[in-house]
Amino acid sequence: LRRLGLRFRPFHRLGGDFNDPGFRQGMENFLPGLDLDDPAVQAGVRDFALPWALLDELRRVGKAAKQTAPRLHIPLLVVQGREDPVVPPARTRKLLTVYGGPVVYHETPAGHDLIDPSSVAWGQIVAAIHDFLRQLSEGNTA
Repeated sequence: LRRLGLRFRPFHRLGGDFNDPGFRQGMENFLPGLDLDDPAVQAGVRDFALPWALLDELRRVGKAAKQTAPRLHIPLLVVQGREDPVVPPARTRKLLTVYGGPVVYHETPAGHDLIDPSSVAWGQIVAAIHDFLRQLSEGNTA
């Protein structure tokens, strides 16, 4: 598919329910300020396409991470969204089983948009980072 220059259109078949609050919130997180009531914008979202080469590259990066993880021995903080549809918690936990260093794993009631300060999980995320940095500064490595 990659060599043929084909593209993946994630919303084409699904259509995207522009009346669904969850879909609208996800799109707002992905592309803030988009007028989802505008028919032209809706058509653009449905036609949004990614090259298969990009998806193939992401697959290769994931494979490289799994191969490299056992050789890493530095303390690692992982903050994972419990409702993440892009990288499910089970996949993250599986990768961490091969990590060579100490791991602090923190799951929050969030999706893939962990860096959104308006998220209900933001306080937990900031606290997890502060706690991890405090532990490191005190010489504790989990």
